[in-house]
Amino acid sequence: MKRQLWRAQISAHHCPPYPCCACSGGVLQIVQNTFLAEETTRSKAWRNDVDWDPHLIDYVFGVRAKCGNEKCGQMYVLAGNGGVEQSYTDHDDWDWDEAYYPKTSYPMPHIITLPSKTYVDVKGELVKSFETFWRNPESCANSIRNALDKLMINLGFSSNEADGNEINLHQKIELFSKSHPELGSNLMSIKWLCNTGSHGRRVSHEELLDAYEIFEFCLDEIIEEKSKKIAKLAEKLKAKHSKDSKGTVKK
Repeated sequence: MKRQLWRAQISAHHCPPYPCCACSGGVLQIVQNTFLAEETTRSKAWRNDVDWDPHLIDYVFGVRAKCGNEKCGQMYVLAGNGGVEQSYTDHDDWDWDEAYYPKTSYPMPHIITLPSKTYVDVKGELVKSFETFWRNPESCANSIRNALDKLMINLGFSSNEADGNEINLHQKIELFSKSHPELGSNLMSIKWLCNTGSHGRRVSHEELLDAYEIFEFCLDEIIEEKSKKIAKLAEKLKAKHSKDSKGTVKK
């Protein structure tokens, strides 16, 4: 996961290399001459205030982008807001530069890489969370929580016990943790963050990126079993190369 992409600026000629959600190899590129930005009416009105300074400038923008993979060519529309930020010049002075940040994209690039065998309903909730990441962190957290719950159900931890009593997500993760303590602990941390967002309390974009990074790792471990694959490769090399021709362990 490339965290820096999701907090980077966008301009009339360049956008961060967001991964295309329609193909496996392309990244987004700005379609030239499609960038449109305007200062908001409220921002223009503020200019008449005696306490006005450039920090109060507020823009809205829209731009088209396209997947750079010629075999794909998926089109995107991005929109957001902007302002001006101070930058240090070559002449030992400060200047003001326009800065734009996306708030939405249609379709939305995937923030994390999902294993090809990711459960359909888990993928669906994660894709829904990507769509609200920039503009509504709390809704994003709620969708991540739903994805986590569906992951537990797909792994065999139903919402109902054998006696018919309901169990919540916390209890499902506790059951999963009995056989996978480290992964269970990681997933529980996501659940706590998402509880905060689901209850309408503020969560930050950085915290959501933390959750995504943890979720991506856990999906790789649960679905792709990457650690087991690496361990088998390591054992294979060790068995072949750790002994001499007489079968004695080398040092």
